[in-house]
Amino acid sequence: MTSAGSGGTAAQLPPIDPVTGFLPPGVHPCTWAEFEYTFVDCAPHPDHRRRRLKALEVYVDCLDDLFPDSTLWLDGGFVSHKADPPFDIDVLAKVKPGPWATVNKAAAAEMDGFNAWVAGGQQGYPPKTPTMTQLGGLSTHHAAQVGNGAFYPRIQPFGGRIDSFIIPADMAKALAQFRRDWMQDFGSGARKGFAEVKPDDR
Repeated sequence: MTSAGSGGTAAQLPPIDPVTGFLPPGVHPCTWAEFEYTFVDCAPHPDHRRRRLKALEVYVDCLDDLFPDSTLWLDGGFVSHKADPPFDIDVLAKVKPGPWATVNKAAAAEMDGFNAWVAGGQQGYPPKTPTMTQLGGLSTHHAAQVGNGAFYPRIQPFGGRIDSFIIPADMAKALAQFRRDWMQDFGSGARKGFAEVKPDDR
């Protein structure tokens, strides 16, 4: 076993496959320190990766404001030792159903207030929508269909370094679909795994 860098934690992650550059198939729990050690310190292009890790840390701070005690699934090229530098970090935040319902109710109320302000033709500044803005900034796969059937590009915040989904823990079917999809690299067809992190141990 190896050490997880400055945290000094014994490694929980299995070794990276030297042929594919991926974790073996499965969902692999690890500490934040081990994730950083494995996919930044010991991976190709560590400086490039560290800039993306900083974006992930900001993402987690924002996420904690809305959904404390969430669990992260981390995937994509970042969770590999492929030769090419990763474009972003794929993140699925598995959140508790109670806070999810509360946040969505607050966001809907903000949008109702904003729409009423627009419909009323009022002067001055519109009402603020902080919850809606935060939620929209965290869940980056919002796309709007236009008349010709095309879609606007998805939004990827933090300079495009984060590609995220927010899924309540009781949405078993959606989580199972992500689990299946993230067990395969669509570029090569290789079977692979991904990391699971509780960000509270940072």
